Amino acid sequence: MGQSALSDALRKTIIRTVVKEVIVNEDAATERLQCIIHWQGGSHTSFEMPKPQWGIADKTAPDTIELIRQMAVRYSDEEIARVLNKHGRRTGKGNRWTTNREGAARRRCPRSSTSTLSRMCSRSMAIAPAPRSYGLRHPCSRA
Repeated sequence: MGQSALSDALRKTIIRTVVKEVIVNEDAATERLQCIIHWQGGSHTSFEMPKPQWGIADKTAPDTIELIRQMAVRYSDEEIARVLNKHGRRTGKGNRWTTNREGAARRRCPRSSTSTLSRMCSRSMAIAPAPRSYGLRHPCSRA
């Protein structure tokens, strides 16, 4: 099918003309959404659907998350992203690591609290090679 001749603005105008209100309630126990559309003419449409599971299929490898947790104690987000990329690690969606992606992955899967002070101190220190126990070496090292 080709592209519709309607612009996004016109589509929104049409929807706003015919839909009065949309109500969505979450049933956390069953992970389902109950939806009710109130139409301008007074009719109602009810339906139920599974709650979308964003990111479930695209999970980052557990060993990469564990590596991020271990490195976060000593290294900045930027340094961790650099090391992950140097060693070919990818996000759950197959992307290269950025500072924002690494930080988001670390915050989504917290296990131990990383003190702000230790993270601030690690950013102000010179970059040290990643410990061998991580199975990695610093991307700037030649060995």
